[in-house]
Amino acid sequence: MASVPAVRQPDAMTTIKQTLDAGRGRIKLVLPKGMDIDRVINTAMTAIATDKEQKLIRCTPHSILRAVIFATQHGLECGGPLQHGALIPYGQDCTFQPMYKGLIDISYRSGLVKSISCGAVRENDNFDYHEGTGGFVKHKRDLKAPDETRGKIYAAWAQAELPGGAQPFVVLSTADVLRRKKSSQ
Repeated sequence: MASVPAVRQPDAMTTIKQTLDAGRGRIKLVLPKGMDIDRVINTAMTAIATDKEQKLIRCTPHSILRAVIFATQHGLECGGPLQHGALIPYGQDCTFQPMYKGLIDISYRSGLVKSISCGAVRENDNFDYHEGTGGFVKHKRDLKAPDETRGKIYAAWAQAELPGGAQPFVVLSTADVLRRKKSSQ
């Protein structure tokens, strides 16, 4: 009796690539002007291939496709040099998490923000702020001093300039930042 050759199962990367290629039509439906579908897919595949912990490859291909579609409809890439956001595994489910550069990009494209500034405040920086009426943020750092001599980071701030001239801002302690980071995971 002749033996039947075993059917080779495609590896996970091949299956994910096939799923993304099969989903091209769905991705194209939400693809903003100026974004290239091949770049979208290649950036996602690179993010999966370079995942050091290899958790993304364990996600279902369809959840990866959903995450790529979500990122694309917001005009963001899944990883890559623009650092718009990242594919995040939750067990076998993949989600897209925008990062601050992606959120800034969305803000600028909305037309609701003229500029955004932010900074990490160190112990030896000259930093002052006031909340409420007449609020402001002033941060001056010594650009010639290496970070080690500027002291530990103890706060972070962000400020936007709106078309009407308003300049809302937020100042957070490192404890506030870490608390928010923990709650987002």
